[in-house]
Parts: sequence; structure tokens; C-alpha cells
Amino acid sequence: VREDEVAAAACGIDIARTKTLAFVLGGGLSGLAGALYAHWIGFVSPEQFGLALSFELLMLAFIGGARQLSGALWGALVVVAIPQAISLASDLLPPDLAGAAGLETMLFGAVIVAVILLRPQGLAGERSRGAT
Repeated sequence: VREDEVAAAACGIDIARTKTLAFVLGGGLSGLAGALYAHWIGFVSPEQFGLALSFELLMLAFIGGARQLSGALWGALVVVAIPQAISLASDLLPPDLAGAAGLETMLFGAVIVAVILLRPQGLAGERSRGAT
């Protein structure tokens, strides 16, 4: 349905029902994940879900690629690896550069620019399709 609604309808798939089912399943799984997260943390407040987290999640989807599930894995790997790489490399960098306030933000920006230029579909890329 996502790739070609006309072809799905031609195969007898009810488009509206399928989209509604996908929305309901996505919302239900999100609610379950939120309930489990709240139970695990013990306390949930709006301050935990600020603008920085929203940008981080968007960056995760953008870097990995939003069209495939493996894109989330690649994006998460990069978003988690960059701060770790900075902490490991801070011993090798000059003291002035290692203590710079915007080093992590600058590196994330460089990664996003590199992804835009080299892999516009994200790190996961796009599935190959048949000849059209």
C-alpha cells in the first residue's frame, strides 16, 4: 500500500482499512512503549521530552534513512557512536579543541552534510526495485 496504492487496490486490498490498521497498530505500540518506559523510569514529566530529544530522533531517522527499518538501526548506531568517539578522541585532540563547547554539534552537522551529499536516501539506502 505504501509503495503503490493503485496496484494494492488492483490486488483487492482495502486501502482505507489497511491504512487505518497501520495507524492503530502504530499508536497502540507507541502507547505500550510509553507505558513500559514510564514503569521502568518510575516518573515521567514533559521536561524529559524536550526539543533536544526531538532533534536527536529526527537526526536518527534522517541519517539512517526513513524508508527502511534497518535505517533506524544505522541511525541509532551513528547517534550513539559520535559522542562516544568524541570522548575517546578527546585525549588525542589538543586541549583547546577537546574542550570546545560545540564539538559534538559540529560533528553531527558534518555527518548530516556528508549523508546529504553522499547518501541522500540515508545510510540504509533504498531497496532495489525491478526495472520500470
